[in-house]
Amino acid sequence: MPTYIDGERSDGFVQRLKVKTAADGPLRDLTFAVKDNMAVNGLIAGFGSPSWAASRQPAPAHADCVQKVLDAAAELVGTTICDELTLSMDGINSFYGTPLNPRYPERIPGGSSSGSASVVASGFTDFALGTDTAGSVRVPAAYCGIYGLRSSHGLLSKDGILPLGETFDAVGVFARQAQVLTRVLSVLLGESSKCEVDEVSDKAFGKSFGNELTVLVDASARRVLDRANQERFDHSLIGVFDGLKSVEPPYDLEEMVDLFAVMRGYEAWRHYGQWYSENKPALSPAIAERLLAGASVTETQYREGQARREAIISETVAWLQAEGMQETPSKGLPCITVLVLPVVCDLPPLLSASDSELGDNRRKNLLLNAPGSFLGFPELVLGHLDFPIGLLALPGCDLALCRLVESIGLSC
Repeated sequence: MPTYIDGERSDGFVQRLKVKTAADGPLRDLTFAVKDNMAVNGLIAGFGSPSWAASRQPAPAHADCVQKVLDAAAELVGTTICDELTLSMDGINSFYGTPLNPRYPERIPGGSSSGSASVVASGFTDFALGTDTAGSVRVPAAYCGIYGLRSSHGLLSKDGILPLGETFDAVGVFARQAQVLTRVLSVLLGESSKCEVDEVSDKAFGKSFGNELTVLVDASARRVLDRANQERFDHSLIGVFDGLKSVEPPYDLEEMVDLFAVMRGYEAWRHYGQWYSENKPALSPAIAERLLAGASVTETQYREGQARREAIISETVAWLQAEGMQETPSKGLPCITVLVLPVVCDLPPLLSASDSELGDNRRKNLLLNAPGSFLGFPELVLGHLDFPIGLLALPGCDLALCRLVESIGLSC
């Protein structure tokens, strides 16, 4: 059962554990927790819903990503609360409680990987695993003031993880230190985390390496912010990077959000529609409404969305390649083009925020997270800045993003 704080508040855990399966490995000194949509051997992944948990059996094995970090000698200390069926970005769960946001205790933590972000930000674990479909790692990382990585779509195995929309689902990692992100991702990828930029971690990447990094600022995403938050966003940027270039990407944020809703809705209903219809589960009204919305999406609409998505991805990849560096420097440092954008529109809403306020906040955040979600690109959030920013890169550049941020030398 969850551990509650102040009745409706929670420390973020569903269940405390102590699982260590390897005595030595690259993560031997680290503790971690996993989102409650990931299989842990012998436990039921509750998916943020008591109704779902009651209809499931314990997992016969760990999810692939959980097994990999256990094999690297990390210690699993708990499973963490998520929003119901992972169908929210708020981090409010009326059944299990709202995980504490230690940076803003009077505000929501963001979701759906709310518990994973909370336990890392609170210092209960060194890192945590989550999933991100529409911003479920990025938003809570930004709200709780930590690092959050949404991996390239399809890069990391999702075996043993409950899906929401398989076209968009991706494994994510939270940490307070960029070095920990690099270590964990290296294990998940089966690669060494050693990199030349480790030796210059006290210098800003843009100032130290100049032409090895191209930093573009998404002007369309910046316009989602009001004037005051645009200024905060700009201030965060200039404190980290030199040589910023404002650009107009080829994609349209509104179009991506609309197509995402159709495609994710179709996939979620395909996975859970029969369960919902047969079990009549107890779900919060907003969650039930989002799940039911997928029932009306036709296969034709879904296929048309898939085709349009592929076209947008191809156009965006070509555009980023044209804007960025084409050659790898001989000294072996990462050569990367980064598209910078806000991932949240403002401070987290208050715990007392109305449904209308939460809905307006969610719509804006969906727009800001659409590029990473819809395109399937990796995105790393620097949540510790005064105004959080997201660093988006081409697929497969996940480890280079981690090493880039590690080289900046900031910890949360």
